[in-house]
Amino acid sequence: MDVVKNFAKVIVSTGYASGATSVTLQTGHGVNLPDPSVDGDFNLVWWNATDYPNPADDAGVEIVRCTARAGDALTVTRAQELTLDANHNVASKTYQMILSLTKKMIDDIVAELAVRLSAVIEDLTPQLGGNLDMNGHNIGGNTEAQIDAAVTNTHIQGTDTTLGAQAENLDMNTHKIVGVVDPTADQEGATKKYVDDNSINNVVEDTTPQLGGNLDLQTNKVVGEGGADGVYVDNDGNVGLFTILPGYRLDVRSNGLDSQMHVSRGSFDDGGYLTSLSDESLYMSNGVAYNASLGGWVAKTADSSVLGATGDTTKWYSASNKTPGNAISLQLNVEIRPNGLYIHNPGSPAFVLQSGYDSHYGILEWRKNSGSTRGAFLGWGTPGSYLQFKLEDGNDLAITDGDVGLDVILPTAKLDIDSDKVRLRTSKTPATAGAAGNQGDICWDSDFLYVCVATNTWKRSALSTW
Repeated sequence: MDVVKNFAKVIVSTGYASGATSVTLQTGHGVNLPDPSVDGDFNLVWWNATDYPNPADDAGVEIVRCTARAGDALTVTRAQELTLDANHNVASKTYQMILSLTKKMIDDIVAELAVRLSAVIEDLTPQLGGNLDMNGHNIGGNTEAQIDAAVTNTHIQGTDTTLGAQAENLDMNTHKIVGVVDPTADQEGATKKYVDDNSINNVVEDTTPQLGGNLDLQTNKVVGEGGADGVYVDNDGNVGLFTILPGYRLDVRSNGLDSQMHVSRGSFDDGGYLTSLSDESLYMSNGVAYNASLGGWVAKTADSSVLGATGDTTKWYSASNKTPGNAISLQLNVEIRPNGLYIHNPGSPAFVLQSGYDSHYGILEWRKNSGSTRGAFLGWGTPGSYLQFKLEDGNDLAITDGDVGLDVILPTAKLDIDSDKVRLRTSKTPATAGAAGNQGDICWDSDFLYVCVATNTWKRSALSTW
């Protein structure tokens, strides 16, 4: 609680604007107030005493908190108890401060009384009637009083003089309700007997459960009778594992372990980890604790689709078996999009299409165009055989831009051949000098070499022997 003092009223030496926290009193008035360094902080009411003898009438009245005093100089904190930080500086007006009763002081008194009164025993004749005998530890009953008490004694017993002795109903030593009877249908739960917690795990529904089998909580098993199904859900609802609010027919949530759900037919090691999968298995895991060949499988069925993500970096789909390379296999970084097939490979070659049988092979390969690697390669036949281009149905093969090199890596002309001869296998003789031809055509026969120097314009040079 704040300190109090009689006649603690002072006059402020001059006017102060809002925000001012250092206030000087009229000379000699500081001793009228307590010293915060000794008595503690306290609140003061600050108002225009010239116009308002009663502070409550001043619309600009403010409550401040005095936190320090040095003679007539105060240090204050403004705008206390929901009042505003106001100006107190109207010319020719006298402003005063008073240590008086405020809401905070009243609230502090009420809180202090509540603490102190909590342990008070009024007297032998309480106003509410009855009596409180602390030596006998008994509470006398009264129909007009409500008593809330924490019971620590051996029992509760009613002893009202008007109603007569009441039978005790709670034995605090044994923690049991006294005088209960065998439970019957629709009987109030407060009077029923209870089952010890160490025998609850032996409860079985009845001798012929509606679902068949029995529920053995001691071994944590659901058992079916005669090899029949153990348990099933016959309703329009969801089943949840590790969740109390399942959102699907079977909702399995991660429980912080390395795997989420296994429905498997296969082999297991001594630790219970799956080492091989049989047909008709389902296995979902993050692939951490399991071996690289099986960790992360999603599904496996014989001669059917398989999705897998092993413990290493391989990810694939196989149409026939879990091993990539059979039928259809899609490995790392393969995308099938509506606008094409994308194969991303950080190594070289970047893209390869290959087929092989016997000792022959066919390959179409693209590589990064850097260093000594090829830009593109097309091959067919046995290793070391000729490179062949074959076009069907009279189609044309066109190179629309750039230079072509034969045995030349960096050609400098449209056709750059690193050889000492060029061969045209078939002879041709233009009928006349104006025969049809394209500028640049070259042909030969046994007597002449012909060159078409302009459209439909030929010239020839005679050939001779030596």
